[in-house]
Amino acid sequence: MSNNVYTIIENLSEFGEILQENWEKGYEVIDVESGDDILFGVFQEADGLSGFAVGGSYDEFTTQINTKWEQGVEIVEAEYIDGEWLGIFQEPVDANGRSNSPVTLDELKTQINSQWNKGLDLVDVEYGDGGWVGVYQKRTGDNGYGIAESLDEFGAQFNTHFNQGRGLDLVGVEYGDGKWFGIYQNTPSFSGYEIASSIDEFTTQITTWEEQGFDLIDVGYGDSTWFGVYEITTSYSLDLYMTIGLAEHNMAMQGINAVAAGANSLSTF
Repeated sequence: MSNNVYTIIENLSEFGEILQENWEKGYEVIDVESGDDILFGVFQEADGLSGFAVGGSYDEFTTQINTKWEQGVEIVEAEYIDGEWLGIFQEPVDANGRSNSPVTLDELKTQINSQWNKGLDLVDVEYGDGGWVGVYQKRTGDNGYGIAESLDEFGAQFNTHFNQGRGLDLVGVEYGDGKWFGIYQNTPSFSGYEIASSIDEFTTQITTWEEQGFDLIDVGYGDSTWFGVYEITTSYSLDLYMTIGLAEHNMAMQGINAVAAGANSLSTF
């Protein structure tokens, strides 16, 4: 059974109402993506404070971030939708950081390394207003990223992060300026992904993954493509993990859906 739910939202003005409805059901927002003239929100069962804020310019957005911090929540994800910056906030963690402004990709790489040296991992990246924005938190385990100019290249990077001694799972994706950006983390689970050319195909895929024991955790949209990142739930047996892992691994090796998983991923439990 899925622990996450999703909602298709017609426009940003409806987002607050949808957010409140899901809070009342015990869900908080973990991701929002725009594409095909809709917003797609992902919500997760959770307790604790959360919220969102919208700012037109990045300077206005920064002011909203500071206000939310004074209210006891910190930014965990940034989104750029219809010319406005939207932030997702949760209860404070041990440490938190973010880009002071949208930056070039080379500047973002330098920033990521600087934050790593401070003990902060990259947990979200967003492209908007002509630049890239990173969000950072103090976390345990290894952290990595990959930048690809095609989905085929992205799939190769996914396999490298997972298979070649790194043991990192895909936890986030973003598209901007013709590039796909993947965020990887050492997690107590394992992940996969699938792409779709329409929202109807995408929602059908979500149902299929849920039936296999995976939750949708992150969504990307770019180049007329919906991209879903999925994480396996912990309520399934080890035998089922093995079955799903091998099946998805075989699919990836055939180039189908660029989804990868395998027996080695079981070592992360």
